[in-house]
Amino acid sequence: GDPDNKTKNKFLIMKKVAGGARPPIPLAPEFRNKNSGILYEALAGLMEDCWQGKADIRPDVSGIVETLHECGAKWDEEVKCLEDMGFSRTDSQEALVEANNNMNLAAS
Repeated sequence: GDPDNKTKNKFLIMKKVAGGARPPIPLAPEFRNKNSGILYEALAGLMEDCWQGKADIRPDVSGIVETLHECGAKWDEEVKCLEDMGFSRTDSQEALVEANNNMNLAAS
C-alpha cells in the first residue's frame, strides 16, 4: 500500500480520537442474559474508563487487572454452577453460550 495514505489514515484516526470519537461497544448475543449481562457491563465500563481523554481519570494497571479478575471470577462462578450439575468444564462453557443463545432466540 501507499505509505503516505497509511500516514494520512493514522493522522485522521488520531484526530478523531483526540476529538472524543470512540468505536461502539457491540452487545454480543452471549452477553445478553441476566448473569452474563453483569460481566458485559463490567467489561464495557472498563473499556469506556480506559478511553477517558484525561489520563488522571483513566484506571491504572492495577484497577484494570482487578476488574479483569472480577470478570474472570464471575465467569468461573457460572461455569462452576454447571459443573456442579455434572457437566465437564468444557461442556459447561459451551452450555453457557448455547443457553444464552437460546434465551435470545426465545426473547426475539
